[in-house]
This record gives sequence, structure tokens and C-alpha cells, in this order.
Amino acid sequence: MAGGWLRVDTQTTVWTAVMPGPGFGWHGFYSGWYAYWQVTQTQIAVIETTLFDVRSQRIVWSATSETINPSSVQKDAPGFADVILASLRKDDFLHASR
Repeated sequence: MAGGWLRVDTQTTVWTAVMPGPGFGWHGFYSGWYAYWQVTQTQIAVIETTLFDVRSQRIVWSATSETINPSSVQKDAPGFADVILASLRKDDFLHASR
């Protein structure tokens, strides 16, 4: 089996929020609604896993997975492995352990 990071994408979301608040103008203090920008960035790591048949040297199974805001390979690897193993069991490449 081979696997590795395919790429890391950054998704940026920008939206305007509105909130009430005081202000100061020509006629002194007043209250009103004020708009402000909110910006968030999300990193999406795309991971590819490929299972080869050693005898025929052909690909027998392949999957692409995504994880959001990965912290590190060491921390995210166990969860990633669980997802891949579950997919291999679902597709009858592994039998459930007893």
C-alpha cells in the first residue's frame, strides 16, 4: 500500500456581519448598525492511498481522503488509518478482526 499527501488547499471565507453600537457624528452620539468583515481560512489536506497487487503489480484499490485543518501527521495519522481500514473492510479487502 502506498499513500501520501496529495496537496493542501487553503479555503478563505469572507462575510459581512452587522451589529448594533454607538457612533459619533455631526450631531453628537447616536446608535446604529455597523458592518464589519469576518475572514476565516481553512486548510484542507488531500491524501491519496493506493493498494497494489504485488504479483500483478497493478492497482487494486485507491482512495482520496480529505482532512480539515490538520495539526500534524503524527496526530492525524491514527484517525486517518481508521478511515482507510474501514473503507478497505467495506470494500472486502480486509476482514473484520475478531
